[in-house]
Amino acid sequence: MQSIRPRNGDSFRGEPGAVLSGARLLTVFTRMGKYWTANGQRQQGVREGRCESQNERCTYPEDVFIDDERLSHVASLSAVGHGTWFFDYDADRIYLGDDPTGRRVETSIVQSAFEATGEPIEGVTIASLTIEKYASAGNTGAILAPNARNWTIAENEIRWNHATGIACGAGSRVVGNRIHHNGQAGIGGYKAADVVIEGNDVAYNNTAHFDPYWGAGGIKMVAAQRLTVRGNTIHHNDGPGLWCDYECLGTVFENNTVEDNAQSGIFYEVSFGGTIRNNTVRRNGFGVANGPARAGILVAASADVSVYGNVLRDNASGILAYQENRGRSETYNRPFAVENLDVHDNTISMASGSTGLIQRLGDRSYYLSRNNRFERNRYELGADASFIWMDAPRSPAEWMSLGQDRSGSFTRQSTPPAR
Repeated sequence: MQSIRPRNGDSFRGEPGAVLSGARLLTVFTRMGKYWTANGQRQQGVREGRCESQNERCTYPEDVFIDDERLSHVASLSAVGHGTWFFDYDADRIYLGDDPTGRRVETSIVQSAFEATGEPIEGVTIASLTIEKYASAGNTGAILAPNARNWTIAENEIRWNHATGIACGAGSRVVGNRIHHNGQAGIGGYKAADVVIEGNDVAYNNTAHFDPYWGAGGIKMVAAQRLTVRGNTIHHNDGPGLWCDYECLGTVFENNTVEDNAQSGIFYEVSFGGTIRNNTVRRNGFGVANGPARAGILVAASADVSVYGNVLRDNASGILAYQENRGRSETYNRPFAVENLDVHDNTISMASGSTGLIQRLGDRSYYLSRNNRFERNRYELGADASFIWMDAPRSPAEWMSLGQDRSGSFTRQSTPPAR
């Protein structure tokens, strides 16, 4: 139950086995019918966010763990059963559906392990720690450092926290961490410039089932400038794998492996000046039934984006650009629009789905005069795969006749991919 407010230049390095935990043990239970109860539980954190359907308590930051397994927080006492629990906040009582006898039961209490939310704090190092079970509110983190400057967060294991593992600030170097099974996302940040996220394993996040469109998944940065995300493995997150949203500028996503995420593998949204290169993107997008969120790489209402050297295999869709009415950027005095999109020299293997550009404004200038182009890409296409251009599905021949990938290559998949 530690919560640390570092000072400038502080260094926190864990010896082997060092754990910071935001939870306390529950040791006294009373049998009440088919339930086991813990009384006197007065903790109640900030509720923030939006949940997936049928998971309405994702916004409640308290969690319960039995032998390091997170239980599902249900919304009514009648729903309590094996693997679930209910918090009656009015009665200060926790109800379990499993017998806790002889088992290690904990409930998360403290919001953050490290916090820099007031004056900027410079040059902190957090390394070689296990950071777990913090009751972080939606869009906050167990490392809650929006006002951090030039922090190094390295070689930690960050797990089982209710919202985001790391909410980082400007100049952060997030390197070599294992960030997994957090309730909302692995890594986040807002208006953080010059952040480097490198060599991390970011996996199995959004276990509390926040609405992925509200900011859940693997990595989501918002309004970042000069962000570099390099050499990470980002997989099995319930939401997009790697996402920069709203007025990002000068972003580089390179040499990442992005696999098995429920929505888009890589997502660049209402932003400018992005480079997405040399990534391996596989088996993403199958957590949604339809729409652009099924893409391996999705560029939504963003300008001046280059996508090249990537290998995409067996995603629900290929590389998609998507335009709907997203207004304009007040910061940069520009509309949020797909223009100057350059998609070239990628390898795209897809059994179904589409590659191309979709616009929902009735404005064909996105195809004709905004300098959006696909060049020299290599395609391996299944029987149900197609291209989308000029508001309609297109065959490879039609795609080329409309000016796309005239120097590209097109082959048919011999067998459907195994999933």
